[in-house]
Amino acid sequence: MGIEYKKISIKDSSSSMAFRLDNDWDRFITIDNDPIWHVGNVCGTCEFFFKTFTSEKQQVIEQVRDSLNEGIDSIEEIPGGLLKLLPNGEYIKMFFEVNPKLAGSSEMPDYFRTELIETWPLDDLDGTQNSDISPYYRTVPRTVKKSEAVFDFYIPQYDPALLDDERVEYYIEQLRKGEIPTVVSVSVLDIKGPALWPVDEKGNNVESRYGTHWCFSNYILDGHHKMYASYKSGIPITILSFLSLEHSWKFNIKDFAKAFE
Repeated sequence: MGIEYKKISIKDSSSSMAFRLDNDWDRFITIDNDPIWHVGNVCGTCEFFFKTFTSEKQQVIEQVRDSLNEGIDSIEEIPGGLLKLLPNGEYIKMFFEVNPKLAGSSEMPDYFRTELIETWPLDDLDGTQNSDISPYYRTVPRTVKKSEAVFDFYIPQYDPALLDDERVEYYIEQLRKGEIPTVVSVSVLDIKGPALWPVDEKGNNVESRYGTHWCFSNYILDGHHKMYASYKSGIPITILSFLSLEHSWKFNIKDFAKAFE
Protein backbone atom coordinates (compact mmCIF):
# COMPACT_ATOMS: atom_id res chain seq x y z
CA MET A 1 0.00 0.00 0.00
CA GLY A 2 1.38 3.39 -0.97
CA ILE A 3 -0.22 6.63 0.10
CA GLU A 4 -3.45 8.29 -1.00
CA TYR A 5 -3.60 12.06 -0.72
CA LYS A 6 -5.86 14.96 -1.57
CA LYS A 7 -5.74 18.68 -0.81
CA ILE A 8 -8.66 20.02 1.24
CA SER A 9 -9.68 23.32 2.78
CA ILE A 10 -11.46 23.55 6.12
CA LYS A 11 -13.57 26.65 6.71
CA ASP A 12 -16.06 27.72 9.38
CA SER A 13 -14.73 25.17 11.86
CA SER A 14 -15.79 25.58 15.50
CA SER A 15 -12.91 23.41 16.71
CA SER A 16 -11.28 24.21 20.04
CA MET A 17 -8.00 22.98 18.54
CA ALA A 18 -5.60 25.48 17.01
CA PHE A 19 -2.07 25.99 15.76
CA ARG A 20 -0.26 28.75 17.63
CA LEU A 21 2.95 30.55 16.71
CA ASP A 22 4.75 32.26 19.59
CA ASN A 23 7.20 35.08 18.87
CA ASP A 24 7.21 34.13 15.17
CA TRP A 25 9.34 31.13 16.14
CA ASP A 26 7.86 28.34 18.29
CA ARG A 27 4.83 26.38 17.10
CA PHE A 28 2.23 24.70 19.28
CA ILE A 29 -0.93 22.64 18.87
CA THR A 30 -3.43 23.79 21.48
CA ILE A 31 -6.90 22.90 22.75
CA ASP A 32 -8.76 25.81 24.35
CA ASN A 33 -5.43 27.66 24.02
CA ASP A 34 -3.70 25.16 26.32
CA PRO A 35 -0.63 23.62 24.64
CA ILE A 36 -0.88 19.90 23.90
CA TRP A 37 2.28 19.67 21.78
CA HIS A 38 5.23 21.91 21.07
CA VAL A 39 5.83 21.13 17.40
CA GLY A 40 9.28 22.60 16.92
CA ASN A 41 10.23 25.96 15.43
CA VAL A 42 10.43 27.65 12.06
CA CYS A 43 14.22 27.33 11.71
CA GLY A 44 15.29 25.32 8.66
CA THR A 45 18.79 24.59 9.97
CA CYS A 46 17.87 23.84 13.59
CA GLU A 47 17.24 20.24 14.57
CA PHE A 48 13.74 18.79 14.64
CA PHE A 49 12.11 18.38 18.04
CA PHE A 50 8.76 18.10 19.74
CA LYS A 51 7.42 18.09 23.29
CA THR A 52 4.19 16.63 24.66
CA PHE A 53 2.43 18.43 27.51
CA THR A 54 0.40 16.61 30.14
CA SER A 55 -3.25 17.42 29.56
CA GLU A 56 -6.67 15.94 30.23
CA LYS A 57 -8.10 17.58 27.14
CA GLN A 58 -9.07 15.46 24.15
CA GLN A 59 -10.31 16.38 20.71
CA VAL A 60 -12.50 13.48 19.62
CA ILE A 61 -16.21 12.64 19.53
CA GLU A 62 -17.72 9.22 20.07
CA GLN A 63 -19.41 8.79 16.69
CA VAL A 64 -16.10 9.48 14.98
CA ARG A 65 -14.30 7.03 17.26
CA ASP A 66 -16.81 4.27 16.48
CA SER A 67 -16.28 4.69 12.74
CA LEU A 68 -12.51 4.65 13.15
CA ASN A 69 -12.60 1.52 15.29
CA GLU A 70 -14.06 -0.32 12.32
CA GLY A 71 -11.38 1.18 10.08
CA ILE A 72 -11.68 2.83 6.70
CA ASP A 73 -10.50 1.57 3.31
CA SER A 74 -10.11 4.80 1.37
CA ILE A 75 -9.23 8.44 1.79
CA GLU A 76 -12.79 9.28 0.75
CA GLU A 77 -14.28 7.48 3.76
CA ILE A 78 -13.95 10.30 6.26
CA PRO A 79 -16.39 9.74 9.15
CA GLY A 80 -19.03 12.42 9.55
CA GLY A 81 -17.99 15.10 12.00
CA LEU A 82 -14.26 14.43 11.79
CA LEU A 83 -13.39 17.61 9.91
CA LYS A 84 -15.10 19.64 12.62
CA LEU A 85 -12.31 18.57 14.99
CA LEU A 86 -9.64 20.35 12.93
CA PRO A 87 -8.76 24.05 12.87
CA ASN A 88 -9.52 26.09 9.79
CA GLY A 89 -6.81 25.91 7.18
CA GLU A 90 -5.36 24.19 4.13
CA TYR A 91 -4.43 20.53 4.49
CA ILE A 92 -3.38 17.50 2.55
CA LYS A 93 -5.37 14.59 3.87
CA MET A 94 -3.41 11.36 3.62
CA PHE A 95 -4.28 7.71 4.03
CA PHE A 96 -1.56 5.10 4.33
CA GLU A 97 -0.43 2.00 6.18
CA VAL A 98 2.27 1.97 8.82
CA ASN A 99 4.07 -0.63 10.90
CA PRO A 100 5.01 1.47 13.96
CA LYS A 101 7.88 0.70 16.30
CA LEU A 102 8.39 2.30 19.69
CA ALA A 103 11.47 4.51 19.43
CA GLY A 104 14.29 3.44 21.69
CA SER A 105 13.07 -0.16 21.82
CA SER A 106 15.06 -3.17 20.64
CA GLU A 107 13.25 -2.93 17.28
CA MET A 108 13.89 0.73 16.52
CA PRO A 109 16.58 3.21 17.62
CA ASP A 110 15.74 6.65 18.96
CA TYR A 111 16.10 9.21 16.17
CA PHE A 112 17.46 11.79 18.60
CA ARG A 113 20.30 9.48 19.66
CA THR A 114 21.18 8.21 16.18
CA GLU A 115 20.29 9.87 12.85
CA LEU A 116 19.97 13.35 14.34
CA ILE A 117 23.49 13.44 15.78
CA GLU A 118 24.91 11.83 12.65
CA THR A 119 23.85 14.93 10.69
CA TRP A 120 24.02 17.81 13.19
CA PRO A 121 27.25 18.65 15.05
CA LEU A 122 26.81 17.89 18.75
CA ASP A 123 27.94 21.35 19.80
CA ASP A 124 25.37 22.89 17.43
CA LEU A 125 22.41 21.13 19.08
CA ASP A 126 20.15 22.58 21.72
CA GLY A 127 20.26 19.62 24.08
CA THR A 128 17.49 20.98 26.30
CA GLN A 129 14.90 20.28 23.60
CA ASN A 130 15.29 16.51 23.57
CA SER A 131 16.94 15.72 26.90
CA ASP A 132 13.66 14.24 28.13
CA ILE A 133 11.88 13.27 24.93
CA SER A 134 8.30 12.03 25.17
CA PRO A 135 7.53 8.45 24.04
CA TYR A 136 6.89 8.18 20.32
CA TYR A 137 6.70 5.68 17.47
CA ARG A 138 8.61 5.72 14.21
CA THR A 139 9.49 3.63 11.16
CA VAL A 140 12.68 3.13 9.15
CA PRO A 141 13.68 6.21 7.10
CA ARG A 142 12.09 6.49 3.65
CA THR A 143 14.45 7.71 0.93
CA VAL A 144 13.23 10.75 -1.03
CA LYS A 145 16.36 11.22 -3.14
CA LYS A 146 20.08 10.82 -2.63
CA SER A 147 21.05 11.90 0.91
CA GLU A 148 17.47 12.95 1.67
CA ALA A 149 14.98 10.88 3.66
CA VAL A 150 11.55 11.08 5.28
CA PHE A 151 11.58 10.34 8.99
CA ASP A 152 8.16 9.38 10.37
CA PHE A 153 7.17 10.31 13.91
CA TYR A 154 3.88 9.19 15.49
CA ILE A 155 3.47 11.13 18.70
CA PRO A 156 0.80 10.23 21.27
CA GLN A 157 -0.74 12.43 23.94
CA TYR A 158 -0.25 9.68 26.52
CA ASP A 159 2.61 7.44 27.56
CA PRO A 160 1.84 3.99 26.08
CA ALA A 161 2.79 2.44 29.43
CA LEU A 162 -0.31 4.08 30.96
CA LEU A 163 -2.84 2.73 28.45
CA ASP A 164 -5.60 0.26 29.34
CA ASP A 165 -4.19 -3.26 28.85
CA GLU A 166 -7.59 -4.80 28.13
CA ARG A 167 -8.29 -2.25 25.41
CA VAL A 168 -4.90 -2.87 23.85
CA GLU A 169 -5.54 -6.63 23.85
CA TYR A 170 -8.94 -6.05 22.23
CA TYR A 171 -7.29 -4.27 19.29
CA ILE A 172 -4.57 -6.89 19.03
CA GLU A 173 -7.30 -9.51 18.57
CA GLN A 174 -9.01 -7.33 15.97
CA LEU A 175 -5.77 -6.98 14.06
CA ARG A 176 -5.14 -10.72 14.17
CA LYS A 177 -8.61 -11.26 12.71
CA GLY A 178 -7.70 -9.01 9.79
CA GLU A 179 -9.84 -6.09 10.98
CA ILE A 180 -7.69 -2.99 10.62
CA PRO A 181 -8.81 0.07 12.62
CA THR A 182 -7.65 3.56 11.70
CA VAL A 183 -5.62 6.09 13.68
CA VAL A 184 -6.18 9.83 13.10
CA SER A 185 -3.45 12.44 13.35
CA VAL A 186 -2.80 16.05 12.50
CA SER A 187 0.67 16.44 11.03
CA VAL A 188 3.45 18.86 10.12
CA LEU A 189 6.32 18.35 7.67
CA ASP A 190 9.63 20.06 8.40
CA ILE A 191 12.50 19.88 5.90
CA LYS A 192 15.73 20.49 7.81
CA GLY A 193 19.44 20.46 7.13
CA PRO A 194 22.37 21.62 9.29
CA ALA A 195 24.16 24.91 8.78
CA LEU A 196 27.40 23.12 9.64
CA TRP A 197 28.51 19.50 9.22
CA PRO A 198 29.85 17.29 11.99
CA VAL A 199 33.63 16.94 12.07
CA ASP A 200 35.90 14.11 13.14
CA GLU A 201 38.79 14.29 15.61
CA LYS A 202 41.03 15.74 12.91
CA GLY A 203 38.56 18.50 12.07
CA ASN A 204 37.44 16.98 8.77
CA ASN A 205 33.80 17.15 7.75
CA VAL A 206 31.93 13.88 8.24
CA GLU A 207 29.48 12.94 5.50
CA SER A 208 26.24 11.67 7.00
CA ARG A 209 23.83 9.16 5.47
CA TYR A 210 21.12 11.80 5.23
CA GLY A 211 22.03 15.44 4.81
CA THR A 212 18.41 16.58 4.60
CA HIS A 213 15.73 15.32 6.97
CA TRP A 214 12.06 15.46 5.97
CA CYS A 215 10.54 15.21 9.46
CA PHE A 216 6.94 14.04 9.12
CA SER A 217 5.50 14.45 12.61
CA ASN A 218 2.05 12.97 13.24
CA TYR A 219 0.32 14.08 16.43
CA ILE A 220 -2.22 11.42 17.36
CA LEU A 221 -5.74 12.72 17.97
CA ASP A 222 -7.43 9.32 18.21
CA GLY A 223 -6.08 5.79 18.23
CA HIS A 224 -3.60 5.55 21.10
CA HIS A 225 -4.63 1.99 22.02
CA LYS A 226 -4.77 0.98 18.35
CA MET A 227 -1.26 2.28 17.71
CA TYR A 228 0.19 0.44 20.68
CA ALA A 229 -1.66 -2.73 19.68
CA SER A 230 -0.13 -2.48 16.22
CA TYR A 231 3.33 -2.13 17.73
CA LYS A 232 2.82 -5.02 20.17
CA SER A 233 1.40 -7.35 17.51
CA GLY A 234 3.68 -6.33 14.66
CA ILE A 235 0.62 -6.01 12.41
CA PRO A 236 0.41 -2.77 10.33
CA ILE A 237 -2.37 -0.29 10.92
CA THR A 238 -3.84 2.50 8.79
CA ILE A 239 -3.36 6.22 9.41
CA LEU A 240 -5.61 9.08 8.34
CA SER A 241 -3.38 12.12 8.61
CA PHE A 242 -4.20 15.78 8.02
CA LEU A 243 -1.00 17.57 7.02
CA SER A 244 -1.14 21.30 7.69
CA LEU A 245 0.20 23.17 4.68
CA GLU A 246 0.35 26.50 6.50
CA HIS A 247 2.63 25.15 9.21
CA SER A 248 4.81 22.90 7.05
CA TRP A 249 7.81 23.64 4.83
CA LYS A 250 7.06 23.97 1.13
CA PHE A 251 7.63 20.61 -0.50
CA ASN A 252 6.89 18.52 -3.56
CA ILE A 253 4.00 16.21 -2.67
CA LYS A 254 4.96 13.81 -5.47
CA ASP A 255 8.46 13.37 -4.03
CA PHE A 256 6.95 12.86 -0.61
CA ALA A 257 4.39 10.32 -1.81
CA LYS A 258 7.00 8.43 -3.82
CA ALA A 259 8.89 7.73 -0.59
CA PHE A 260 5.87 5.71 0.60
CA GLU A 261 5.77 3.42 -2.43
